[in-house]
Amino acid sequence: MGWSYSHPTQAGLLQQLLAPDSTFSRDREVIAHTLVGNQLWTVVRLTLKIKGIVKDNAIGDTYTFIQLDLIDQYEGDWGHKPLSEETGPLYYGCPLSFLEMAPDGVNKDWRNKLREAHQA
Repeated sequence: MGWSYSHPTQAGLLQQLLAPDSTFSRDREVIAHTLVGNQLWTVVRLTLKIKGIVKDNAIGDTYTFIQLDLIDQYEGDWGHKPLSEETGPLYYGCPLSFLEMAPDGVNKDWRNKLREAHQA
């Protein structure tokens, strides 16, 4: 995905990104987050309302993953670019504690590099 700029303040953008929301196919909640510079790291839990939208899920199954939102300001508006762990973001500011909280969408290579970055 590309960048989406829609908020006059960083606080407003963060409030939207961290707020629970719901669609016809899933409920979404952020169960942990941290802001590291311009990197908003979140552990996101989806409760799925439709069968088969993530792998072979049943209705009511949960899918919990790590997401990174890059935060930036452009021409007076604040925006973000979402990246999921599955895409292997080339950023390593994610807290190690998030790894245990997010069993789905795992990118083993990225997780190993994250551990190495924290050891350095």
